[in-house]
Amino acid sequence: KECKTFAFLCGTYRKRSTVSDMVYADIFGTKRVRMVEMERLTLALERIKQIKTDSARTYTDFFCTVADFIIKVTKLKDRELGDLSLEELKNIQSSLYEGIESGYELSVYNPDYMQDKYPKAGRSLALLAYELRNIIQMLYRKDHDSYVSMLELFLEIYTKSCLDEDEFNNENIEDIIYWYFLDYLDINLEDRIGSTFTLKDRHFIDIIKESDLSDPRYLYKFGVYISDSQIELAKFLASLDEDTVKKMAQAYTEGYKRGFELAKKDLAAKKYVQIRYYIGFERVIKAAVSEFRQMGLEAIITPAPYRLSDKNPGRNIGAETSSPNKQCDYDHRYDNAILVKKAFLDRKLAIYESVCEKLRFDMALYAGPAVLEVFGEKDFEPENSKNAYIYNEKKNKLFIESRAKQSALLDKYVNEEEISFTIIAWPLPDIADTAKEYEEIFDKIIKINTLDSDLFTRLQQIIIDTLDKAHSVRVIGKGNNKTDIKVSLHQLKNPQKESNFENCTADVNIPVGEVFTSPVLKGTTGIINVSKVYIGDHQFKDLELEFKDGMVLSYNCKNFNKEEENKELIKEVILKKHDTLPMGEFAIGTNTLAYAIAKKYDILRKLPILIVEKTGPHFAVGDTCYSHEEDFMTYNPDGKAIVARENEISALRHEDRFKAYYNCHTDITIPYDEIDAVIAYTDNEKIYIIKDCKFALEGLEELNSMFDSE
Repeated sequence: KECKTFAFLCGTYRKRSTVSDMVYADIFGTKRVRMVEMERLTLALERIKQIKTDSARTYTDFFCTVADFIIKVTKLKDRELGDLSLEELKNIQSSLYEGIESGYELSVYNPDYMQDKYPKAGRSLALLAYELRNIIQMLYRKDHDSYVSMLELFLEIYTKSCLDEDEFNNENIEDIIYWYFLDYLDINLEDRIGSTFTLKDRHFIDIIKESDLSDPRYLYKFGVYISDSQIELAKFLASLDEDTVKKMAQAYTEGYKRGFELAKKDLAAKKYVQIRYYIGFERVIKAAVSEFRQMGLEAIITPAPYRLSDKNPGRNIGAETSSPNKQCDYDHRYDNAILVKKAFLDRKLAIYESVCEKLRFDMALYAGPAVLEVFGEKDFEPENSKNAYIYNEKKNKLFIESRAKQSALLDKYVNEEEISFTIIAWPLPDIADTAKEYEEIFDKIIKINTLDSDLFTRLQQIIIDTLDKAHSVRVIGKGNNKTDIKVSLHQLKNPQKESNFENCTADVNIPVGEVFTSPVLKGTTGIINVSKVYIGDHQFKDLELEFKDGMVLSYNCKNFNKEEENKELIKEVILKKHDTLPMGEFAIGTNTLAYAIAKKYDILRKLPILIVEKTGPHFAVGDTCYSHEEDFMTYNPDGKAIVARENEISALRHEDRFKAYYNCHTDITIPYDEIDAVIAYTDNEKIYIIKDCKFALEGLEELNSMFDSE
C-alpha cells in the first residue's frame, strides 16, 4: 500500500534492477535495461519539475531550491559544451555551485543555517542537498543508474515530507538515506574497488589521452569543480618545454622504479600502478603514463571518493580537485556518521571480501600507488559548526575497528611485501604573489625534487654512523620552542652489519634528504612543539604533544579560543580519532637546500610534509615506516641491515594484529630555525648532530653551505 501511494504521488519510486529486468537484459541485451533506466529518469524528472506547482508546505523552499539545481544539471547534460569558451564554462560552473562557491552562509548546504530554519529536519536536509551534488560527477562519468537512483532518493524524502510532515525529522530522513546506501552498497563498493585495482574506470585516462592539454577547457570534462588556480596551473604546465615536463615525470616514475629495486621486489611481476594526483597536472601525468607503460605498467586513475558510503574522513585517495568552499567540506566531513552502524559496517566488510575475491587475480598484479601531491593553497582556518554531524565515542570505536578489519582483509589480496609506492609534491600558483614568482618557485622545486641522490646518500651515512653508536637522541628547541624530548634507540647486536637508521634516497619518498628510524617506545619521553605546521589541509598553531614511554600523553594547539576545540582538531587530524598513538618514527631531515629556498620565498610553513620533513628533525605518530613489512629485511646502500623496523606496539602483530596497527602515520616536523640541538648519547659521550640550527659533524660542510646557497 505504501509503495502504491508513493508511486502515485511521485510518479516514480526508488528501485534497483529486478529479476524481470535481468531476464529482459539476457534476451534483448542492455537495450532493455537502458529503456527501464530512461523510463525511471523520465518519471523522476517529470515529478521533480512539478514540485514548484505543489501546494505550499513547510519545506517548500528547500525542495524547490534543490529541484532547481537538479533540473539545471540535467539541462547541462543535454548541452553541447565542446564549443563553449573558457569564460562560458566558468559561468556554467558558478551557476551549478551557487550556494557553495558564494552565499554559503544562507544556503541549503549549511547545517547551521538549515537547522535554524527547520528545527526538526534542518541538518539532515543539508546533508541530502550536499550529497545530491554528486549527480554532476555521475552524469559526466555516464553513471546513469546512480544518477537516477539519487533522484529517486530525493523524491522519496520529498514524498515523506508531504505525507507525514509531523513525523518529518532528522532521524527519519537519516533512516531513509541509510537504507538507500545499504541497498546500493554492493553496487557502489564493487564499482569503487574495481576502479581502484583494475582498468575498469577509463574516465580520467581517456580525457588525458584524447584532449588538447594546451587548451585549459579540457579541465571541465572531468565533471568536478575547477578553480582559477587549476586553470592557471594547466596554462603554466602547457608553457613548459617537453624536456622539463619529461624531467618532472621521470623524477616521479624513476623514483617508483627505484623503490622496487632497493627493496629487491619484482616489478616485472606487476601490471597496474594507481596514479593519485591533483587535477591540473595532466601534462605531467600523460608523460608519466607513457613512462610507466615502458616499465610494463598500465596506469589506473580513479576519482577521489564522492559517495557518502565511500568516504573516509581524513583520507581522500584518487584524483583530487580544489574545493569551492573548504568550510562547506569541513562542515560535511562526518556526514557518513549516519552510516556508521554495526549492521552497515559488517555488511560492507562482507561485500568487500566478496568483491576482493572476485578481483583477486587483478589485485595480485597491483604494484602500488604513485602519488603526486600539491601545496601552496590559500590558508584555511575552519570554524566549528554546532549542527555538523560528528562521530560520538561509540561510532568512533566502530569506525576504527571496521577500518582495521578492512585493512587486514586487503592484506590477503594485496601483499605488502610485493608492492611499493612513490610520492612527490609540486606547488600551486596560489603559493606566489605573481606569475613570475610562481615560475621561480616552481623551478626551485624542480631542483629540489631532482637533487643528486648519491651526494645525499654519502652525507647522510656520516650521520647514521654516528647515530648507530648511540643508545638515545635528545632534541631541544630554540627560543620559544618548548621541544625537549629523549628518543630511545634499538640496541645493535652486530654494528658491523646492522643499522638503526635508514639512509633515505630519492625513491619512494621524494625529495631526498632524511635518515629515519622506528624508536624504542620505552624511555621515549618529553615534549615536541612547533610554532606552525601544515598537516593535511590544516595549519596548526603552536602545536604541542607530550609523550611518555613513546605514547602520546597529552596534546594542544592554539587554533581556537576553546581548549576542547583545539584538542578535538588534533584528535581528528593527527591522532585520526584515536585516544593516543605511539611514536612510529624519528628522523633527521638533511635537505638544507629545500630549507634555504623556502626561507628565501617565505614558504616554509606552506611546504607539504613531504618536503618540510626534510628540513629539520621530525616525528611521526601512528604506525612505523615499516608497517606490515616488519618481517621483510631492508638494507641501506652500504649493505647494512636495518634492524629498527618495529616497536613494542607493532611487535603485537604476532599475537593480535588489531592491537599492532593503527592504520595511520602522521609526520610533524620542527624546522631548523626552531632547533637548538640534536644530541646523540653513547655510553661515554654526547655528540652534537645539530647545534644552533646547523649540522655539527665533521664532513657535513656541504649541507651547511646549502643554507646560504639561495
